[in-house]
Amino acid sequence: SLTSFKPDNTVLTPTAVLANSTTTMSYSDVGYVSASAGAFRDDSFTSIDQPNDCISSIGADANLAVSLSGNKYGCSIGNQSAITFGRFIPDHFVISSSSASPSCNTFSYFGQDGFTTSFTLSAFNSSGSQTNNYTGSWAHLPLTAWGEAPASSGSPGYGFAATSWLPLQPSGASLAASATNPTATNPTDTWFNGSVTIMATHQVSRPTSPTAPTSLNLTALPVDSDGVTLPSGPANIATAMPLDYGRIAMQNASGSELLDLPMPMTAQYWNGTAWVTNTADSCTTGITLTKSTPNPNPNPVTSQISSVLCAYDTGVSSGLSGIGCANAGTTNKFSNAVLGNFNLNLKAPGSGNTGTMGITATVPSYLQYNWTGSGNSNPTANVTFGIYTGNPNFIYLRELY
Repeated sequence: SLTSFKPDNTVLTPTAVLANSTTTMSYSDVGYVSASAGAFRDDSFTSIDQPNDCISSIGADANLAVSLSGNKYGCSIGNQSAITFGRFIPDHFVISSSSASPSCNTFSYFGQDGFTTSFTLSAFNSSGSQTNNYTGSWAHLPLTAWGEAPASSGSPGYGFAATSWLPLQPSGASLAASATNPTATNPTDTWFNGSVTIMATHQVSRPTSPTAPTSLNLTALPVDSDGVTLPSGPANIATAMPLDYGRIAMQNASGSELLDLPMPMTAQYWNGTAWVTNTADSCTTGITLTKSTPNPNPNPVTSQISSVLCAYDTGVSSGLSGIGCANAGTTNKFSNAVLGNFNLNLKAPGSGNTGTMGITATVPSYLQYNWTGSGNSNPTANVTFGIYTGNPNFIYLRELY
């Protein structure tokens, strides 16, 4: 007979198998079976020689002896040392407690890295109970690789897929892996008692042209290297995730060299017919400004304001903007997006400091735009103090309301 040596929380039914039996055994958990010396044996093959013509000391397993002792061999045929066999794997996975969160309040941008999903993944046996030993070296599903491979491919992964687009999938847009690897809890990046909570980040590539707000449904079909997967096909983990096609826009500004000057700079999205300020964007960060040659370049070049032109922000000479003033402004400091507005206000350069200067904003690639018709680029605009470059007959023009 064979008696099982098994991990904790595991049931082997039946616990012993008789020789020549047709009993079907079931194993309730991940792991393997360990058989001690003599677990597989035939004690009757040499019955004609027993008890005097062979060694039959069952207690010390001397009956398995293959070396002569007193001109006798062991009475039984069987395994002389402990052996293990398996590995036993789960019957299937189960996904539960799924949720999803846009990357910025109520939306994500196309091309942004990206919206997140969370779900609990558990390994189950064929009786519908969780296999607690699916952990450590017995767990064959990598946890930190986004892995879009479906179960049919034979490659391990989560099998993420966008299953429907509302209203339609825009040309050029597709679900892709994030630059951020998935993470797992219970504890970090490790299976615990056959279960793990996954946090995965996703991005959807930017369409080939501006597109109206779109949403998608997301499914997962995890599969490990043993082929263990969900029993009933993909599981829905995100419904109607909203996506916007966005850009950062700047506008030219002009005014007196004696007055501070606001320069419009906003986050926008395409609503299907026009570009509008994205008032839901209070998340976009990391944008910096640089001074550049004006476009078009005035003739003659009026760049004497370059050394004194600065933006009100944190009060540090570089500041959040990268061209910050030495002293912070009292209101409307340059900021991360606030209701789509970056509050770009330039300090008055002072008497005698007139001219035109280009301002370029370095923005994330998913917020660049084809401003010139030669490919997506960072937005630029001109700021003019004290002169009117469009007509040499104007020295200064100001509207009063």
